[in-house]
Amino acid sequence: MGKTHRLLLSSKLNTGMQSFKQYVTGGAPLDKPTHTPEQIALKHSVSLEKILSQLEKGIEVEAEHTSDKAAAREIALDHLWERADYYTKLAAANL
Repeated sequence: MGKTHRLLLSSKLNTGMQSFKQYVTGGAPLDKPTHTPEQIALKHSVSLEKILSQLEKGIEVEAEHTSDKAAAREIALDHLWERADYYTKLAAANL
């Protein structure tokens, strides 16, 4: 989400930016470290190849929402940290 969008949503929510950050993250900082594909594979006990395949799908999906490839990759990694097959499940749900 770009700064303009955050500010607009923040004003719609009638909050300051700190409250907005807590609203969208559940209180977690926006600049928390992103895990590596290796860390994600280890966490979920799956192969690195599986994570890299999911990551490739994820970058494509997230690129629909941002023109910043690095941001798309970071978002995809965050989703994969939560669920190793996130993008397979997303495709199966036709979302």
